[in-house]
Amino acid sequence: FAQRYFLEATFRYDGSSRFAKATRWGFFPSISAGWRLSEEDFMETYRESVGELKIRSSYGVLGNQDMDPYQFLTRYQTVNNSYGFNNKPVNGAGFTYANENLRWEKTKNFNIGLDASFFRNKLPASLDYFHKNTTDILITPDIPSTFGTQLSKTNIGEMTNQGWELVLAYRNSTDDFEHGISANIG
Repeated sequence: FAQRYFLEATFRYDGSSRFAKATRWGFFPSISAGWRLSEEDFMETYRESVGELKIRSSYGVLGNQDMDPYQFLTRYQTVNNSYGFNNKPVNGAGFTYANENLRWEKTKNFNIGLDASFFRNKLPASLDYFHKNTTDILITPDIPSTFGTQLSKTNIGEMTNQGWELVLAYRNSTDDFEHGISANIG
């Protein structure tokens, strides 16, 4: 709105046949907002003599269903050379226990940032802070092979990533020649 205020929202409701009916669907919203302070009337002097200034933030949830199908059902399979009989390897049967409680992995992302430029937009800079938390990560539990079977994946993992990033750049033009350089650290 008015080249100053920015708002965007997305709402997803995804289904996957990789999960049992009770946990098949997941809701994944996201929202982002921004404010270009340099477009406000009280920032006119700054905009004309220094550059631009913008604050932005976003939050969203992503879903992941990247796993083998039918893990919510007990699965049987042939196992080659599973045991010996009469001094010869013989095929056998094995199975993997079902997990009807499998659900979507969820990643919650939060970001806040500041974009600014100086020397009449010749020196742009961006500073970002991010926080990403993934829960219900699908992991196959390790069990002793003497148990005689395998377990399906289970939503037991969790991981958090957070940090910051700073990007500085320089851009200019001389007659028909434009040049620029940028660097980042995080």
